[in-house]
Amino acid sequence: MKESFHKINPRNRSDDKITIGRVGHSTVLINFFGTWILTDPVFSQRIGFKIAWLTIGPQRLVKPALTICDIPQIDIILISHIHMDHFDLPTLSYLSKKFWKTAEIIISKNNTDYLRKSDFKEIKEMDRWEKKFSKWAYITALEAKHRGARIPFFQSDRSRGHRKNGRSYNGYLIEKNEKKIIFAGDTAYGEFFKQDIYQESDVVLMPIWAYKLHEKNHVTPHQALEMVSHSHSKVILPIHHKTFKLSLEPLDEPIQLLREKAPEHDIQIWREEIGQVYELK
Repeated sequence: MKESFHKINPRNRSDDKITIGRVGHSTVLINFFGTWILTDPVFSQRIGFKIAWLTIGPQRLVKPALTICDIPQIDIILISHIHMDHFDLPTLSYLSKKFWKTAEIIISKNNTDYLRKSDFKEIKEMDRWEKKFSKWAYITALEAKHRGARIPFFQSDRSRGHRKNGRSYNGYLIEKNEKKIIFAGDTAYGEFFKQDIYQESDVVLMPIWAYKLHEKNHVTPHQALEMVSHSHSKVILPIHHKTFKLSLEPLDEPIQLLREKAPEHDIQIWREEIGQVYELK
């Protein structure tokens, strides 16, 4: 497992602007004008099913860009869905003990039961299009095209038509001080980014990996750019790549394809690598 070439230092972040640092995979640390937000936190060296003391599943290729001990006081934790590369129980157990008084955790519909053993005091389950005011920021749950069940075929899944009780999956819109960030979560291609709520965000955190093995549930880099283009946003911050080997495409292929296609859509790519920080005033 390699060290991240870039490191995130939260102590250097000012509260008079927005900073977005990619910790690894879909874990992103955001300082949104003083509101600290963490998305899909996964800090474990290996993800998968736990059998006794062993975890059976993919190992990290690159260490997180900051240690879990160095995470600043978090206000909001956003969980897009409960797949193991987005919802890591050991990480969440640690965070719930450290931030149980301060952090509100927002999770997609019908998944709260996975947090029943955590110490979080504020847990909010959100279905798509629901909106709430939390820690001085507005959060709206957005649509995604994916799967929800953590254990396929043994759990009810929204993607199979179980809208009432199925495990669900979200993207999120974050708004504060007239600035907008979209965290797309995990998604396949869909034209829902043409809807008004997606329009003209300042930056889109968009997945670009795992399309060759799971093409029905993940976008290609070209499709990611098309969806960002639908929203008339001009900046993409690519996530969900270079951390776990989850598919058949070469490790560098997604970002290379993104670079090739971005000029066609007049979209800027910001902070391609783990640990790089994007600043927005």
